[in-house]
Amino acid sequence: MQRSTTIQTLTAGLLAAALTLAAGCGPNDDTPQARLVDAQMAIDKGNFATAETLLLTFCTDPLLPATCDPAVLETLAEAQLGQGGVDTISFINAVGASTALSTFDLVRAMVGGTTDLVAVAAQVASLERAMTTLLTITPPRTANQELLMAMANSTHLVLAISLATSNGAGAVPAGLGAAVAADLNAMVVATGNVVIAVGGATSTTDKLNALAGQVGATGTPLTLSDANLQTFVTGYAW
Repeated sequence: MQRSTTIQTLTAGLLAAALTLAAGCGPNDDTPQARLVDAQMAIDKGNFATAETLLLTFCTDPLLPATCDPAVLETLAEAQLGQGGVDTISFINAVGASTALSTFDLVRAMVGGTTDLVAVAAQVASLERAMTTLLTITPPRTANQELLMAMANSTHLVLAISLATSNGAGAVPAGLGAAVAADLNAMVVATGNVVIAVGGATSTTDKLNALAGQVGATGTPLTLSDANLQTFVTGYAW
């Protein structure tokens, strides 16, 4: 996967240092620097599970600080988002582009259409790991990190609705509306921080925030009743 300049900037210095330190290392070298290089290469090739496994070692390696570097955590979150079906660059380009499709439609299409519910459950779990990873980063988070959080929240709520209702075939279970509202509120905070960081709203942040109205959420903070969510699910063209 080709990464954008914005997503790539934060880890560029760390990767450059790793490449320098890893120079001359053999293919089986298991130094932290070599693992970081291997993890980045795995992400670029779409091997997100391999990247996650490598990056998770950075929190427990005795040669490294006990607290993971925020740049490593950001890259780890990107690997976890990838396992959740989110190609970060495609996501930004697709959601930010002018289109007649709703944001819900766009996100759902980007993560595979959610027809295989077993696969969807695995994607949801991966996205939850990504959100946990990003929350581990001590605020203030960078614009890149906030954008990754907004991607995770928005995709998670779309897949959670698909999974819980069997793609519209079943009723909305009790409490799903509140859970979706929690994702929406976290997403709105993240997009708001992106707007502050870049000095204004973008087409991507506007499109993501439109998700709230599409699924029937209202108010500040956003709330969503199960009944309103059921209205959306019943009327949506699954």
